[in-house]
Amino acid sequence: MTFVIAAPEIISSAVSDLADVDSALSAANTAAAVPTTTVLAAGADEVSAAIASLFAGYARDYQSLSAQAATFYQKFVQALSGAGNSYAVAEAVNASIVQTIEQDLLGLINAPALALLHRPLIGDGTDGAAGSGQNGGPGGLLFGNGGNGGSGAPGLPGGRGGDAGLVGNGGQGGAGGNAMLDASGVPAGNGGAGGAGGHGGLWYGNGGNGGNGGNGINGGAGGAGGQGAPLWGHPGANGVDGTSTGGGTTGTGTDGGTTGGGTGTGGGTTGTGTGTGGGTTGTGTDGGTTGGGTGTGGGTTGTGTDGDTTGGGTGTGTDGGTSTGIAATYSMGSQWDNGFTGSYTITNSGATSQTNWQLQFDLPANESVTGVWNGQVAQSGTQYVITPASWNQTIAPGSSVTVGFEATRTGAYSPPTNLLINGQPVAGGTGTGTGTGGTGTGGTGTGGTGTGGTGIGGTGTGGTGTGGTGTGGTGTGGTGTGGSTSGQYSPYVDITLYPGPNGYDFSSAAQAGVKNATLAFITADPNGQAAWGGYSAFDVTGGSQSSFINNQIANMHSAGINGTISFGGAAGTDLSAVSGQTPTALEQQFLSVVNTYKIYHLDFDVEGALQGNTQALTTQAKAIALLQQQEAANGTPVTVSYTLPVLPTGLVPGQGGGLNVLQIATANGVNISRVNIMAMDYGPGFDQPGNPGMGTYAIDAATATHGQLMTLYPSLTSEQAWSMLGVTPLIGINDDPSEVFTLADAQQLTTFAVQNHIGELSMWELPRDTTGTLGAVDAVDGSGVAQTPFEFSKIFEQIEAGSQL
Repeated sequence: MTFVIAAPEIISSAVSDLADVDSALSAANTAAAVPTTTVLAAGADEVSAAIASLFAGYARDYQSLSAQAATFYQKFVQALSGAGNSYAVAEAVNASIVQTIEQDLLGLINAPALALLHRPLIGDGTDGAAGSGQNGGPGGLLFGNGGNGGSGAPGLPGGRGGDAGLVGNGGQGGAGGNAMLDASGVPAGNGGAGGAGGHGGLWYGNGGNGGNGGNGINGGAGGAGGQGAPLWGHPGANGVDGTSTGGGTTGTGTDGGTTGGGTGTGGGTTGTGTGTGGGTTGTGTDGGTTGGGTGTGGGTTGTGTDGDTTGGGTGTGTDGGTSTGIAATYSMGSQWDNGFTGSYTITNSGATSQTNWQLQFDLPANESVTGVWNGQVAQSGTQYVITPASWNQTIAPGSSVTVGFEATRTGAYSPPTNLLINGQPVAGGTGTGTGTGGTGTGGTGTGGTGTGGTGIGGTGTGGTGTGGTGTGGTGTGGTGTGGSTSGQYSPYVDITLYPGPNGYDFSSAAQAGVKNATLAFITADPNGQAAWGGYSAFDVTGGSQSSFINNQIANMHSAGINGTISFGGAAGTDLSAVSGQTPTALEQQFLSVVNTYKIYHLDFDVEGALQGNTQALTTQAKAIALLQQQEAANGTPVTVSYTLPVLPTGLVPGQGGGLNVLQIATANGVNISRVNIMAMDYGPGFDQPGNPGMGTYAIDAATATHGQLMTLYPSLTSEQAWSMLGVTPLIGINDDPSEVFTLADAQQLTTFAVQNHIGELSMWELPRDTTGTLGAVDAVDGSGVAQTPFEFSKIFEQIEAGSQL
C-alpha cells in the first residue's frame, strides 16, 4: 500500500499552483477572444492572415475545451481545499485529467501554426541540447518564451537563443565551448563564442542574455544580448568573453650574426621569443612606365645696336587648362624637415564615367615622390604619372577620387606644377610664357616687354631688356586649391532595430553632419540565405518585411548619406560558415546584395570563432575576389574593408586572430582598401584600475596595427598604411562596464587620427550617440554617459575637415 502525507501547507501550495493554471487558461481565452483582424494588424502579411484563418477555424473547439477545463478547475479546487484526505485522488486526477486536457488544448491551438511555420502559437520554444551548439527554438507566435541555445562543443560556438513572438522573453544564448586541453592540461585551441540572446516579443518581453565565451588561447567572445520589445522590454546582457591564456610566436633570423626579436600577442598575454641572425633584406622594383616630359624655354637676349632705335619684344603664354568635365584640386597635407605629403582630388563633373584616368604633374628637382596611395606611380626625371588602383579605376559622373603621395625634399617646399589629366591641361594646371628682348640704340636701348597668355590656374609674363640686353620671359603657374588631406567618418547603424515603424532617423543624423554610414549586419537566415540580422522576414531578395529595411536605405540616400553594407558581426551564422557553402554560390549571394541596393562598398566584420575557421574564411575570400573581378569588369568596382577585434598590442596573430583573416584574404586575391579595428572590449588583462584609458588604448591599438600592416604589406609606405587603417570604438559604457570611452577619449583619438592621416573613424553605433540611461550599459539606446545628441559624431567628424588639431 502506498501512503501519501499531505500537510496543509503542501495543499495550499498546490491550490496556488492551480491558480496559476487558471491564469494561464484565462490568458489563452483572452488571446482567443481577440478578433482575428487584430492578429492580422500585428503582422500585416500573408503569414499572419493564414494564422488568423486557421485559428478562427479551431476557435469553437477551443472554447468548448476551455469551458470543460474551467468547470473541472473549479470542482477540483473545491475538492482539494475541502478534503485534504483526498489528496491522493486529487493527485491522480491532476495527472490524468488536467494534463490530458492541457495537452489536448495546446495541441489543438498549436497544430495549424506548427504545420505552417514550425513554431507553436502558444508555448515556449525548445532548448538546444547541451554540447550541441543548437539554436533555441522560437517561442509561440502569440505567447511564449524563446528556447535557450545549447552550449557549444569544445572550441565551438554556443547556440543562439530563440526569439519570442508577440509576448515573451528571448531565450538565453548558449555558452561557447572551452578549448580542448593538450596532455599537459594547457588549452590547445581557441574558445568558442557565446551564442547571442534571443529577441523579446514584438509587444512585450526582455531580450535573452548572451552566452559566455569559452576559454582558450584566445577566449571566445561573449554573445550579444537580445533586443527587448520596443514597447515594454529591456535588452539582454552581453555574455562575458572567455579567458585567454595567450601565446607568443618566436622571432627568427637568418645569417648576419645579429639577434632578431619576435613578439606574439594572444588574447591579452604577450609572449616573447628571440632568434639568431639578421634576416634578409627586402628589395623593390621600379614602378610603371616612363612618361614624356615637357619644358619651357626662356626668352631670347636683346642686344644694343647703332644706338638709334628702341627694340620691341613680345611675350606669349599657353592656357593653363581646358574644359573637359574633369578637374583636380591639390592639397598639401603635412610637412616635416625633409619631406611632405600631398594629394589630388579628381572630380568628374561631366555626364559620362571616366575610366582608367591618368594624373600627371612635375615636381622641382629638390623634391622626389617616395610612395603613393590609392594609385600607382611612374617617374621620368621630375615628372610623375599616377594611374588608378584596381578599386578606383572608374570615376562616375558627380563623383571623385583622391590620390595622395609622400615626398622627400631638400630646401624649400614647392607645390607640383604642369598638371595634366588624361594628357589634357585642367583646372590647377600651369601656364607658360616666353618673351623676347628688344634692341637698343648704341648699346643703351631698352628691351621690349611681353605678357603671356592667361589660362585656368596659370599666367605667363613676358621678359624685359635693359641697355640692349633682353631677359627671356618666364611662365608662372597657378595651383588649385581645395580641402586638405582628410579621412572619413562612417558610424555603424543596426537597421534591424525597431525604434519606430520607419526605422532609424537618418535625416536627423545628416543634419548633425553625418555623411556616411555602415549598415549592419547581413548574416545567414535558417535557410542559408542572405538576410539582415539573419531574419527570414528581412531576406535580401524579398522577405515578408523587407520593406522595413528598404525604406531605411532609401531614407539614408534621401538624406545625402553614403552607405557601406556590413556582413557578419558577433551574432548569428556568417554566410561563409553555412554548411556546404562554395565560393561560387557565396559570390552569388554577395552579388544579390550589390544588385539589390546598388551599394558597392562592402565591410566584412569577422569576430569570434569565425576568425579560426580557415575553411569558411577561404571560401569567403575567394567569393569576394570573384565579386571584385566581376564588378570591376562591369565598371562598378567593389571596395572591401575588414573589421576585426584588436588589443592595445595590435591584431592577434596565429589561427583565430585578426592577422590570420588578412593573410587568408590576401592570399586568395582580395583587394583590401581598409582594415578597421574594433577598439573595445579588451578584457580583464587591460581594464584594471589605473589603466591609461580607452583613448590611449585606441591609439596604442592603431599604432600597433599600423606596424603590422607595414610588415604584412611591405610595399606600403608609412603614410599608405595609416590611410588603410580605420578605428571603431564602442562609445560610452562598453559591454564590460569597467571600460568607458568618454567624450575626452573621442577627442584624443580624433586628434591623433587627423595628425597621422588615418583613413577612417567609426563607432558602434550611431543610435547610441545620445545619453540614454545615465550610467547604464545599453547597447541600443544610449552611451550611458552625459552628452548631447550626436556629440560623439561631431567630434569624429573633425577627421573629414582634415585640419591639424
